[in-house]
Amino acid sequence: MQGQTFLDALEHIYFGYTLAWERLNVKTDCPCNACQLTPALDLKFAAHYGSYALQDHGMYVELVGFDVNLVHRLLKNQITPRLGLRAYAFFTEACVRALDIGEIAEGMIEYGETFPDVGEVRGYVHDLSAVHEREVGSQAVLIPPEAAGLVVEFDLPVPPSLAWDYLSEPDYQRKWREDELMRISGLNKGRMGAGTMVSLSPQISGTFAPSDELIADWKPIDYFTYRCLLPSAYNTKIRHLLMTELAPIDSGTHVSMRFGLPEAQDPRFTWLVRLLWHIIFKHLARRNLKNAARIMAELVQEDIRSGKLVLEDLGPAYPLSGELQLPAGS
Repeated sequence: MQGQTFLDALEHIYFGYTLAWERLNVKTDCPCNACQLTPALDLKFAAHYGSYALQDHGMYVELVGFDVNLVHRLLKNQITPRLGLRAYAFFTEACVRALDIGEIAEGMIEYGETFPDVGEVRGYVHDLSAVHEREVGSQAVLIPPEAAGLVVEFDLPVPPSLAWDYLSEPDYQRKWREDELMRISGLNKGRMGAGTMVSLSPQISGTFAPSDELIADWKPIDYFTYRCLLPSAYNTKIRHLLMTELAPIDSGTHVSMRFGLPEAQDPRFTWLVRLLWHIIFKHLARRNLKNAARIMAELVQEDIRSGKLVLEDLGPAYPLSGELQLPAGS
């Protein structure tokens, strides 16, 4: 899993928690102490990188070892009294190095926790308080299957957290798009997200000029949506949405790529764009998306054969999981 995906997924968990908390707080009028104390509850995370062993208990498998114990101890910290944060994620320096998120960590708060038998454990604190406001304020950009002009579906034999990387990580995109000249701009401290632009080279977009795909909606590890803008020969630009949705299945991840019906920036030409879409471009788009799916499946198998991707079956308590080491940079 690439470092940004780990951080995005963590923020997604926190946002889901805050939504559940809001629903509970609004709907309950129970006078018991547990329900009355819900407004004082919040969520905190501790993330560390180290070694561990697996202890089989029959019905489940437990992670044990020094570094596992250290994570538990890091949850009993002084971050709230010292920094005034209630909702946060603490990443140890070892974790930041392993995830290669040094640039992202520059926007976090440096912090250290000291234990008598271990010494100081240094790391970075990520304030999660703004995550809820940011996500609530964002607008969902979706393409329901019944409203799509084209739907291409396929499965990848990896969990959604890793399938997300194959679909979104720039180096992998260049491979399955077959566009080594693809450019990424608009990163936020190295993070992709809403507002990031993917620019395809002319030979890939099939036009005389580069085409741009702006990330309009970014919900790791559920879905992301591009607003695509392509030049045309009719003195107007063609725009459409492209949504990719991930869903967990027993064998890995089911991927649904949905191509929105195109329209012309100049509404007078939309009828012509739609006509050409049904006659020519829909078939080209289907071919390109199926080819991308084939390449992605080959990339997964290549990473498994090379040992870059290691999938483990940890038993019923841990669904299909894996570890993927990605090249640094984008």
